[in-house]
Amino acid sequence: MRSSSLPARCSLVGLLLCGGLGGAGCTSDEAPFDACMALDQAPASPAATVDGGVIYEVYVRSFQDSDGDGVGDLAGLRGRLDYLEWLGVRTAWLMPVHPSPGPAGYDVEDFATVRDDYGDDAELDALVEEAAARGIRVVLDEPINHTARSHPWFQAALAGDDSGSRARYLFSHRQWDEHRWHAGGEDAWYYGYFGQDFPDLDWTDADVVHDMADMMGGWLDRGVGGFRLDAVRQLVEDDGTISDTEAGHCTLGWLLAELSQDTDPLLIAEAWSEGLELTADYLGTPERPQADLVTSVARLTNIDLAFQRGDRRVLTELLLREAELGVEHRMASVIGTHDLSRFRSRVPDPSMRRAWMVLHLTLPGSPVLYYGEEIDLRDSVESTGQDQPWRAPMAWNAEAWGGFTTGTPWMEPAEEYTQGVNVIDAWDQPDSMLRLVRALIDLRRATPALTDAPLQLIDVEAPSVLAFERVLDQDAVLVVVNLDDQDLRGQDMPHFTERAWFDLGTGLEVRNAQLDLPAYGYRVLASEGLAHLEVPGPLWSEPDP
Repeated sequence: MRSSSLPARCSLVGLLLCGGLGGAGCTSDEAPFDACMALDQAPASPAATVDGGVIYEVYVRSFQDSDGDGVGDLAGLRGRLDYLEWLGVRTAWLMPVHPSPGPAGYDVEDFATVRDDYGDDAELDALVEEAAARGIRVVLDEPINHTARSHPWFQAALAGDDSGSRARYLFSHRQWDEHRWHAGGEDAWYYGYFGQDFPDLDWTDADVVHDMADMMGGWLDRGVGGFRLDAVRQLVEDDGTISDTEAGHCTLGWLLAELSQDTDPLLIAEAWSEGLELTADYLGTPERPQADLVTSVARLTNIDLAFQRGDRRVLTELLLREAELGVEHRMASVIGTHDLSRFRSRVPDPSMRRAWMVLHLTLPGSPVLYYGEEIDLRDSVESTGQDQPWRAPMAWNAEAWGGFTTGTPWMEPAEEYTQGVNVIDAWDQPDSMLRLVRALIDLRRATPALTDAPLQLIDVEAPSVLAFERVLDQDAVLVVVNLDDQDLRGQDMPHFTERAWFDLGTGLEVRNAQLDLPAYGYRVLASEGLAHLEVPGPLWSEPDP
């Protein structure tokens, strides 16, 4: 077990909620942990280790059931590791696996163990070990901003004991607003940013910081490869400010330094925002990093706007700004997550989805695939309690319940699993999303140009065409995408004759410096050393009904 570098409880530097949030925690006789002061005392964090590999988000409950009880489990996921390896996944991000009263698990009762319906700690250990043997790192989703109401700490806090449990949360003698302050006993209210079932931890409390860092260090000692940290913007409140506080940034910087003492974990910060600068702030500085990757909602938003407008400029401005800030390779870009309706349900045009996926898997950064996006899975029609229809089971084949379970599934999968929207049938379809995704990941794995090289935007005449190169040593990849719903013919490509280009969709050398692009069409071209690879080309189709 790693040794903690926590200092003794130190003096408070404006971190208590004594202003607009109503003095929560201000009755404690002991001064809370000061992350900013501790960060100055911590050793410098190592440089971020980011390999640009594809991250695959898995909802264990909905991925594969191994015992027929209708609930996905860790043994089921372990049985599908061959699929993840075949697909080319480098990091498996597991939605919370800890005991929780809710199915999604973002209200945790015990961060140090595995929930019973997923298996046990030994099953997670086996998963981590077998994944590592396949070159796959397992990352745990940790909602460390809060706990469940049923967490023993919070139950003790409600009981009013004197063990310090109440100091772990944000309590007040008055209700400061009706939305985030919830009844916690007689003349007592507690703060829960995400609702009454999610009481916020007080990350200025030394016991909270010590115990949570100890818990995460314990998982690293067992072989877990890192963490996706949920809701980091709301981690530490400060004097009436509930998001993006200096104390929150200091805490993340300290946490990364603490966890990196003996290992090199991957920390992905979920700083959900459409603003690039705000998101990038959670990477910290080269001297004091706060996370290795941040989820890039700005990238998703601006790609969507570019397609909606049929104009690349809003996207190129973002990409240039990413490069200017030096963060383009540290974006965990998403097209869907457990918080969003599925990609296919949001983007009904199959040609646009294919073009978007090409961008997703060829732009700088570490692209995230939400399970099932690679087979064009659609939202289910069912919604169950805390969960949403985009969290429905994975479809593996056309058999009962898509091969997810031999029992009755906890949520019905999208019904199209009998109509080709499953892994087995998708692979048999030459123009399927699965074939495109697998080919693009193979291309990423074949050349560091798509993981390490800078983005070189190409200025073409038509504003609806986005073109860029990724060049490293002898390898080069050229991507051209039509963002408009109109066909384009004879698009001049500047500098196109500077090297021999091969169209990975046809396998042929392209000798003409002009390209034809259908509506939402794309071309993926590469230098001669990559010409043996194949990337399925665009297709003509009508929007889904």
